[in-house]
Amino acid sequence: FGSSLGFWFKRQFDDLKGKEQGLSNTVQVDPFGGLYRKLTFNQDHKLLGGLLVGNAEDYFSLLNLSKQENLGKKVPGDLFLGGSGDGDAEDLSDDSVVCLCQKVTKGQIVDAIKNDDACTIPDIKKCTTAGNGCGGCVLSTGFIPKILKSTLESMGKTVFTGISPYFPFTRAELFEIIRVKQLKTYEDVVKECARVGKIPDMQAALVGDEVCKPVVASILASLWNEVPVNDGLRELQDTNDYVMANIQRSGQYSVIPRVAGGEITPQEMILMGTVALKYNLWMKITGAQRVGLFGASIWQLPDIWEDLVTGRACFQGNDSIKVQSSVETEGMESGQAYGKALRAVKSCVGTSWCRFGQQDAVTMAVKLEERYKGFRAPHKMKMGVSGCMRECAEAQGKDIGLVATVKGYNLYVCGNHGTSPKHAQLFLSDLSEEECFKYIDRILMYYTFTATPLTRTSKWLENLEGGIEHLREVVVDDSLGLCAEFERRWDEQVERYECEWKKVVDTPELRKKFRQFVNADEKKYGDLPWEQVRKQKKIQLEDMPTIIGPAKITKDKKTDNWTWRDVGAVEDYPKNGGAAAKISKTELAVYHSSVTGKWYAAQNSCPHKQLQVLSRGLIGMAGATPKVACPIHKNTYNLETGKGISNPGLNLATFDAKAENGRVLIFVPPDDVLDKSLGRDAPAGNGHSCGGACGETSKDLQW
Repeated sequence: FGSSLGFWFKRQFDDLKGKEQGLSNTVQVDPFGGLYRKLTFNQDHKLLGGLLVGNAEDYFSLLNLSKQENLGKKVPGDLFLGGSGDGDAEDLSDDSVVCLCQKVTKGQIVDAIKNDDACTIPDIKKCTTAGNGCGGCVLSTGFIPKILKSTLESMGKTVFTGISPYFPFTRAELFEIIRVKQLKTYEDVVKECARVGKIPDMQAALVGDEVCKPVVASILASLWNEVPVNDGLRELQDTNDYVMANIQRSGQYSVIPRVAGGEITPQEMILMGTVALKYNLWMKITGAQRVGLFGASIWQLPDIWEDLVTGRACFQGNDSIKVQSSVETEGMESGQAYGKALRAVKSCVGTSWCRFGQQDAVTMAVKLEERYKGFRAPHKMKMGVSGCMRECAEAQGKDIGLVATVKGYNLYVCGNHGTSPKHAQLFLSDLSEEECFKYIDRILMYYTFTATPLTRTSKWLENLEGGIEHLREVVVDDSLGLCAEFERRWDEQVERYECEWKKVVDTPELRKKFRQFVNADEKKYGDLPWEQVRKQKKIQLEDMPTIIGPAKITKDKKTDNWTWRDVGAVEDYPKNGGAAAKISKTELAVYHSSVTGKWYAAQNSCPHKQLQVLSRGLIGMAGATPKVACPIHKNTYNLETGKGISNPGLNLATFDAKAENGRVLIFVPPDDVLDKSLGRDAPAGNGHSCGGACGETSKDLQW
């Protein structure tokens, strides 16, 4: 980081160059923890910039300090790791940027709290847009929760600790209520736990929003393990679980099958390659030792997964693609890369091949993945197994890590890489295989019972009263008397497990949920053009511009030539969610709210980057106002007026909608007027997902 570009261009961080300019450095090195920190100051002790390697959790604090004229009450020595990591929010000036993604300052946060009655993180996100980017600033380690706490306390108020205004409970409290009362549907949870204010009981069945619905969905999944896209559950899911795939910047999705322990057969490799050729998907080895297929449109997902789970695929080449491929194998399961679940278990080859191996790391990794696959937790989890102390699988940087010894395995817990890397802590040494599973069962279940939403295991352990010693007491000594239940629940989880995508493939009603449009059989191949990059085609990096200002068309300006248009049967739309419809060349998002009992329609394109994805967003209430949250960037919109809630500069075209005689109707202008305002050119229809960029036609590709 640096307070100006000059810091880098003048190489002020370099000792020799720095001395020539009268600068000084502090250096902190921990070779055992992989830590290196160099901070550069001028003669007035102004922080100019620095280099952080390893633990960079105080990056934002240091970045803000580098933009100040001085260190305030601090001296350079205070900025060693731990000196600024806790980042006192009161030391920040009002113009300090606390959300880098949205460029929101501390002063704006304070104004929202004092003037707009923003008493929760969701309130702050709505009022200021802070946290609507990567979300790091609103986590417990960010400045915004600290600013919220200190500002409310200065006003004589206490910080709200519930997951949302609808549910005044922490996640752990809500988890316990749902577990004890055996609540298995969202309606049951709302009835027992929600505070719905003045909303009539009949209309409160599915009250909630994009904040609390995914939390409840996660808890229900952890306890009862149902397929996320089942009726009544899909409407609760956040962006990725909504379609059981990771959404990409093009509005398309990635497909990542499970490769247990990183062990993959030649037939499985051929299967994935054949599927990639057949659907023209971009391939890459992921950071978690798996193969990712990118660029799938929503309507293609069931077809792609049918090939993968059945293990049968065929591709016939053409003049441009001189490859023919056909394969039959046992099939592959979902890797849950889209869920807050176990992503993968990384392994070295261990005693299978390595001359230094002390245990069979691959077999152990496969067993771990088979036991813990599919389990939904407060956040994603990664594991690793190394066959010896050389640690080729980097197990000590995982949520759960096993490092082989002569006697068994050392168990490491609560580490992670990512934005705030944490070295895992040694939990127990020289464990047998049976002991490993026993303690991992208990640790993960205790984490799931007690963690706050979207909290990695490392932060959970940091915030756990008593730390790792308390965790040992709970897990090893059974101090809370919960271990029997932990183990029983894991056995039930393993017994109940089924591949989510196989269930969708085999269930016609679930496959229907992935249609591109409710009222048309037409299909489209994403919103951004594709281009040749290196050896493969991928989407172009240039995003479409954000459209700021009033909507191009609005129901308030309707004229006599507007008409009601049929966009499908009521039964084909979710009871409390949205789906896409098409009129002429225009995509529309159609919603039904069980809270208001009304139908709504809007443009399907989010003004921010113009991706046609709004129909896949979560709907909810902002007070008495129905709203929808964009599934990509989380901008929220008023479904009645189309006005932006989280960002007033972004606005939607909205239309009147109603249900009549079992059909859904939308009041819209003539096709030419509608298309001129909101339409896109018809999809190329070339049979694969490059949107016409490659110049091939459907007759050229045969499968």
